[in-house]
Amino acid sequence: MTLKSYPIIRGAVGVFLGSLVLYLLFKRVSPLVLLVELAQTDWVKLVWAVAFIGLSYACRAALWRALLYQFHNYNYGAVLRSTMIGYFVNNILPARLGDVTRGVSLYLTRGGNSGFIFGTLALERVLDVSILLVLLGMLLVYLNLHYVWLVRSVAILGSLVIAFFTMTAILKWLVQRESPLPLLLMRAKEWVSRFTLLKNRGAFVANLGNSMSLGNARRGIPWLAITWFVTFWGLYFVLDSLHLTRQIGLLQVALILSIASLGLAIPSLPASLGTYQAAFIFGAMLVGVPENSALSASFLYQGLWVAITSITGLISMAWEGVSFKKLLTRMSDQENDGMLPKFLSRWV
Repeated sequence: MTLKSYPIIRGAVGVFLGSLVLYLLFKRVSPLVLLVELAQTDWVKLVWAVAFIGLSYACRAALWRALLYQFHNYNYGAVLRSTMIGYFVNNILPARLGDVTRGVSLYLTRGGNSGFIFGTLALERVLDVSILLVLLGMLLVYLNLHYVWLVRSVAILGSLVIAFFTMTAILKWLVQRESPLPLLLMRAKEWVSRFTLLKNRGAFVANLGNSMSLGNARRGIPWLAITWFVTFWGLYFVLDSLHLTRQIGLLQVALILSIASLGLAIPSLPASLGTYQAAFIFGAMLVGVPENSALSASFLYQGLWVAITSITGLISMAWEGVSFKKLLTRMSDQENDGMLPKFLSRWV
């Protein structure tokens, strides 16, 4: 399998997995039942949900800008527009292939250093997983959901996060010391070099390591907490609009948010359709929400953030004067100039 074909295969797997999940869900819950559930929506509460969901993306852009700040002082508006373009592309491409577009958009429209940009995006994802795992672990203990397999899964994910920071620190140290790399890392470097046209690969790796450091992570923690706090209230008001908060409390909503958000990491259909529903329902049923109500809430919540990110993403593309064709063309130009890793352009 070549690197060029990997995104295609990942996308195909995501489409198959998401479609299979939706098929199985609709075999269990009739679409007519969902319509009946959604018809009872409280529109006033839904307005509050829309406000908090929209604000959560504004906070996420502020988080990314905070991680970028020490490397390049980007204008907040530019970071916000690139963020929305990335999420919009996620809504139309499977397997979250739009995530890389977010960084490419900022790089091509505002310049800077590609190593820092993509490093901070990777760091943001690790911070997201970290706070969700911490929250999930605390909730499982407090709510007495001591399922051995669930606790074990959280521990494994937490270990992967620690391993990420450890490997980043080791790579950064080796590059700065110009020490001979271990055989495994040498092979990895050679593999990456085959697919990159960077003029200075060592600098790119060093910049990637600097942007993913623990010191930089600390700068983003305040905005990380704010982002997830605001996101929580967006979900809360969606559940409240369907009258589900009468049977569950704030902690149960937080548990649903944690599990559903972790489910976004699984490749699926555009907007993570299918796997997101499965994760959302799993979290909701753990705290006693009926399957049909959980499925209705998942579609409603997802529909809102898809609508918000699609509208703002299209506006952002128009503002920046960027079309899909122009974005891909400019990526190709930058790649040929040796300014952008060739393998990154394969992902969008």
